[in-house]
Amino acid sequence: MWTLANILTLSRFVTAPVFLVLILSLPEEGNATLAWAATALILVTLITDMLDGAVARACRAVTDFGKIMDPVADSTFFLTAILAFTISDRFQAPIWAAVVVLYREIGMHVLRRYAALRGIVLAAKFSGKAKMVIQSLAMVLLMVMIAATDSGWLNADLPAWIFWVFTVIAAVNILSLPEYLLAIPSLYQQSSNQDTDSTE
Repeated sequence: MWTLANILTLSRFVTAPVFLVLILSLPEEGNATLAWAATALILVTLITDMLDGAVARACRAVTDFGKIMDPVADSTFFLTAILAFTISDRFQAPIWAAVVVLYREIGMHVLRRYAALRGIVLAAKFSGKAKMVIQSLAMVLLMVMIAATDSGWLNADLPAWIFWVFTVIAAVNILSLPEYLLAIPSLYQQSSNQDTDSTE
């Protein structure tokens, strides 16, 4: 369990609540130090997400624990980040976007769990990877806009930026679902074939 790759994965369970506190601590008038700290934190978190798999493969330390916890850690961080913007008195991001992301993640975890119980690994698909990249870039862009505005370098319309960023995040979460839903029949067929083989 305590491989470097798994530690990198588990670190996202630590950075998630820290990011939440930083966002909720940002005052209405802005605070450049807190804003840049939150920006740096999300960048570090995304770097751990890119590194954990590469480190596991390089060290030949790919574990079942890591395979299970990596998507859970990703979901935990982004759901926490989205929740932070939603409940913040300053930002008040649209709650419907948070609900969309939450329901998508619940659905995906149920599907992965079903596959795992049947002995099938539900691999990440292109749409899922694209979703992760787009929502990561969108969140980083939003944090840079907030930090630059709080620093006085930019006079951005933050409510408008927040609305559109969260709309994009919700949209890519929805658009990533069909590829997984289309895989359900083949997943069921694989499961049925395994049941048949086990009884022969």
